[in-house]
Amino acid sequence: MKIGGIWLVPLFSGLEGPEADLLDEGISKGITRVSEVDDWGEVGEILVEHRGSKRLLIIDGEQITGGKQDRIFNSSFIVEPGSRTRIPVSCVERGRWRVCKSEKFTSSVTTLSASARANKLKSVTNSLFSRKLYESDQYEVWDSVEKVSGKRGVRSPTESYTDVFMGAREEIEEKIEDIKPMKDQVGIMVIHNGTFVSMDLFGSVT
Repeated sequence: MKIGGIWLVPLFSGLEGPEADLLDEGISKGITRVSEVDDWGEVGEILVEHRGSKRLLIIDGEQITGGKQDRIFNSSFIVEPGSRTRIPVSCVERGRWRVCKSEKFTSSVTTLSASARANKLKSVTNSLFSRKLYESDQYEVWDSVEKVSGKRGVRSPTESYTDVFMGAREEIEEKIEDIKPMKDQVGIMVIHNGTFVSMDLFGSVT
């Protein structure tokens, strides 16, 4: 499917991968809880508790809102059933920390933009090779959010990526309204003006 200069290419597979709960499913069902690591909180980590019978799949760039700051996950992670795990994240709301929206985080409808996600992935990869840690360059993430905000012409009092997305939500939803996943589709590739932009690929349609 083509939208303007963007091609959305569906990816298919006849193989079945392991079943897993997604974050928004786990939170809505009450089997997954995401919170700050403690009362003080840490910018680069959050706590995930999963009580489901299946593994929990957390997706790279997926955003959570609430806590002391909105965050995005630094990579894709599998959380085992019954576990309580600290997960590496990056902040995408620079101007808020002391005011806690809620004790628990909620899953957001947004993921980080392709360009910002690529920059974050590069710094996380460098961190893995040099320090064996899933750390990002936090200042680079904030800079990426600021650039997207400027491009969209959206001002946010807390420099929040959520505000940037919501400012463009109507336009985005209008463009993707007719896009539906196809039978046996397990992923999607995005190409813009002939240039590969991003790809997400999962193990199964479930």
